[in-house]
Amino acid sequence: MLSIALLKQDFMINRRAIVITYMIQLFSLLIAMGICHMRLIEISDMFWDTLPVVVIPAGMMMLLAYRVMMAREDDGTMELLLSTQMSPQRIFRTKLVFVLINAMLLLTVSTLFGCLTGVYRLTGVWKRSTYVLLNLGSFSLQVAVGGYCFCISCIAKRTYRYIRAAVVVPCVFYGIYLIYYLFPGLFIVQYLTPFSLFQQEWFAKRAMMLYIGSFGCVLIGILFLFLARHSFYERNIPE
Repeated sequence: MLSIALLKQDFMINRRAIVITYMIQLFSLLIAMGICHMRLIEISDMFWDTLPVVVIPAGMMMLLAYRVMMAREDDGTMELLLSTQMSPQRIFRTKLVFVLINAMLLLTVSTLFGCLTGVYRLTGVWKRSTYVLLNLGSFSLQVAVGGYCFCISCIAKRTYRYIRAAVVVPCVFYGIYLIYYLFPGLFIVQYLTPFSLFQQEWFAKRAMMLYIGSFGCVLIGILFLFLARHSFYERNIPE
């Protein structure tokens, strides 16, 4: 069971960050529209299949995972919640759903906007169906990112440790993926980063690897969420 009151509270606390994220997401797609009209193929992809599909949703996961768990520990709100009749299990489930549902809604809105504007049509490689599939695959990636960040938020005891583990580390891994993307000859690099489980070309071609990669991302997310649950329960459920 979830707590609707807690969901509403988390939304009110984080509404500004959520609105700003939506604005950045839609602004990226608007830039993609402009680039599409100018037929600048070389830089168009970044604004519709990278920033709004990978980077911006992942940034939201990092921020919300921190704000709903660790930040609440720091300001004493979590201790207050635990002192009520609400069980730790219900608190954990509600906050997890809040983080994941925001990723789903963000990707749903941007997918609908992208379909309406046709930002994916410039190269002639993508169709509406593969574009939708790309965003569905992106949600599996965000499950992995969100699960990892949620886990770190439950484990880390200091904000700087969270930033180092949940922000810097994923950025480094994504940087490694970009090296592989920009220099395909360095194929060995792709095995050093989990972001290689999500490659846009798989979705454009409907390759079997997209299903394997998406399953791998979901599995990674679930494993980290089990670790997060264990850590949270261990600290907050008296023996």
